[in-house]
Amino acid sequence: TYSRLRQRGLIPDVPIQESQVRLYQRRYLGRVDTGTGAPYVEVEVPIHMVGEGNAFDGDDFFVFYGLRLREDGSWLGDLGAGPETVPGCGDPFEMNNEANIYWLACAQPSVGESWRRMATTSLAAASGQPLANFRHQARMEEQAAFRENLPSTVTDRMYLNLHTDTEASLALSPFWRPDPAGGTVNLTVAVAGFNNILRPLRFELVTDTANVTPLEEFNLTVASQVTRNYALTPAAINGASTKVVVSRGSGTPSFPFLFAYLNWFEIAYDALYQAVGGELRFHGGDTAGARPMEVTGFTSADVGLLEITDPRAPVFVTMQAGNVVQDGATWKLSVMPTQSGTRRVFQALGNFGSNGAVEFNYVKSSLADDPTDPTLLAGGNPDLVVVTHEQFRTALDRWVQ
Repeated sequence: TYSRLRQRGLIPDVPIQESQVRLYQRRYLGRVDTGTGAPYVEVEVPIHMVGEGNAFDGDDFFVFYGLRLREDGSWLGDLGAGPETVPGCGDPFEMNNEANIYWLACAQPSVGESWRRMATTSLAAASGQPLANFRHQARMEEQAAFRENLPSTVTDRMYLNLHTDTEASLALSPFWRPDPAGGTVNLTVAVAGFNNILRPLRFELVTDTANVTPLEEFNLTVASQVTRNYALTPAAINGASTKVVVSRGSGTPSFPFLFAYLNWFEIAYDALYQAVGGELRFHGGDTAGARPMEVTGFTSADVGLLEITDPRAPVFVTMQAGNVVQDGATWKLSVMPTQSGTRRVFQALGNFGSNGAVEFNYVKSSLADDPTDPTLLAGGNPDLVVVTHEQFRTALDRWVQ
């Protein structure tokens, strides 16, 4: 939103027109690395502006579709010199490979030109029997720990846990609501050993804390990556949260630590067309023709929809009569895109016009609900509000004094 961008100092405190807002990425290209000037090009990122078409101010905001590091690979594009391979954010020439950086600028485009904006479209409301579910596939990989000893120079160095941990767990986020009557759940887990010494490991899938599905006891004997595959019933993930847990197994020899690394897991299951946390990323399968879909569970009629079949060229879907209808105490999104054989993918977001997009929807984020609002405490206005772990409180008190 305009207000949040101003609060963070990301746009200047001068009059700005909506047409002047620009979003782009920088990508290294060898053909422009001549020793003079910048060795990169600026790749326009399409945005959808929500405002009055004049000044960018007040409650105006814009939406873009951001890609995670592992999703933003190389691609074939035309940046003015004909088709060429544009490197992704994993390119070793990139200035920063720890985050996928988007650059925001406010400038007047050249005469007769405009900064890139999303195309817009509309969809008919669903008619006939809506689809029951869709096949959701996800990969979870958190690069949280650095591995020093490698079996080869091309081995992945970043894993979820340290080898001295006694347990490693990785949750699925977002976790779209599974269909209890759906098909087989397919799960693949990737682990690697600290060395080539045998270590017994226990693999489990834990749903809502109490629903524990033992996957297997496995003796890991190599330092290289190993993948394990499992076929499960929908009951194994029938809940509001699910995670893969790797712990020390039974048997000998017994180590005090894991001496193993959890790298990633991939999961595929049938999900319901039901919003979770006010949003859903969904599709209509791979069948050609009209695909009636109804997404339930929105708390208001304020629903936004993007088609992200091509994530580098998202399309804003304008809501028409019948696209958002009341469904008891909640609201549902009703659409029927036509497919020619290529799967069309969509992202729906509730409270779209009032709040814009949620800023940090991140797997490791959580809400700390303090019974006392620190901004309402008696006394003068604070200079800082510090959030810390209780074990650091003593050290923090010394810093405050």
